[in-house]
Amino acid sequence: MPIDLTKPLAWTAADNDQQRMLRALQGNILKGHGRAATLNIFFKIDPLKKHDMRAALRELANYFATSAYKQLLDTESFKATGKSADPFLSIFLSAKGYAALGISNAQTPADPSFKAGAKAAALSLADPAVAAWEPPFQQEIDGMILIATDEITEMRRKRDAVATLLTKAGATILVEQAGKQMFNEVNDGIEHFGYVDGRSQPL
Repeated sequence: MPIDLTKPLAWTAADNDQQRMLRALQGNILKGHGRAATLNIFFKIDPLKKHDMRAALRELANYFATSAYKQLLDTESFKATGKSADPFLSIFLSAKGYAALGISNAQTPADPSFKAGAKAAALSLADPAVAAWEPPFQQEIDGMILIATDEITEMRRKRDAVATLLTKAGATILVEQAGKQMFNEVNDGIEHFGYVDGRSQPL
């Protein structure tokens, strides 16, 4: 039976199809990851080593990335014990990243904005000219790994493991950007524009 996406999902009573969807979906999409600190690792893929990179991304997805289902379980555990869960990790690829991996245009997300890339949206978003961006972001970025945690030692350990996987697969790390979670007056995690992460409709 198809999953009805027009209705809230009672994940604690999810059927097999719903659980399968939540286990296949990355976290931080339906709900914010909730960790205090983040590290974004931006990287470029060597198309000549696309098979090695595919293997590295498969390993990251299978053994490092946090599914939506795991994130929901971690949230319940935190509410019950107050103890932070394992570091959160998610993987992002640009359209150029898919191309560098040898994935055909027809197999990538169809959204025109995604296919055009962030630089093409600069004008419509009233961003500064690309030439005025910080130098690392003027380059072509194929992907990003987001790591989030409440514990800096765990952050460093996870960062080193991820960096090793990427570089062994021939990727070049372009820049790493540390971040800090923002909260509103009732302790909800918020995005940079002030709306609640994972819940509010920014429009």
